[in-house]
Amino acid sequence: MIDYTVMVCTHRPRIVSECVKSLCSAPVKIIDSTEYDSCSKLWNDAIVQCPTSVVIICNEKARPNPAHCAIASTLATSGFGIACLWWFGFFALHKQFTNIVGWFDEGLPGGGCEDVDMTLRMAEANVAHYACGAIPYAHLKSSWTHRGKKRAFRRKWKRNGGKYVRKLPDRKPSHGVQFETFPGIHFRRWSESVMVSDLHAIHGNKLLSNAYVPSTARM
Repeated sequence: MIDYTVMVCTHRPRIVSECVKSLCSAPVKIIDSTEYDSCSKLWNDAIVQCPTSVVIICNEKARPNPAHCAIASTLATSGFGIACLWWFGFFALHKQFTNIVGWFDEGLPGGGCEDVDMTLRMAEANVAHYACGAIPYAHLKSSWTHRGKKRAFRRKWKRNGGKYVRKLPDRKPSHGVQFETFPGIHFRRWSESVMVSDLHAIHGNKLLSNAYVPSTARM
């Protein structure tokens, strides 16, 4: 039984058709993101608008098929807080995640750093993360503005040796939604995360430290 919805977020409707085509029979809802100035807010709204308890958020550049969706959904209900099959270009989570770790921080402007921020917060909350680059992905230039993202990130997190230390709390989401508790959903410990060892190099984001790749992660 399909118990997820793929929320396809697009700044560029002209290229989203290829993404939808690759998804075939998977349940899809398209969100026009052209009016958003924060990727975090876009993803939060996608979670709120998703009609199922498992949310798959898909970038317009991702080319997943229904099998990828089923795998991501299974991982998101098997103890992984967020399951990425192409970093945060295609990821799944159960709505229970927002009750444990929280929502994406809307204080981070544009696109960029919201993914690193959430990864650090999962480590803080001792919730496991799954990340790999398993699906086809069209490497097109980002349509998000990156102005101010690093400044905002560094206001919130301080690099201390090999780790990051929090300086500011997360900004509360604008929607004010609180989901019910899902009694059957539990998360693995951060030490059980499954992450590609050079994920930060693949993604091109140097802010993600190897210090947050668990020593027990299976590669």
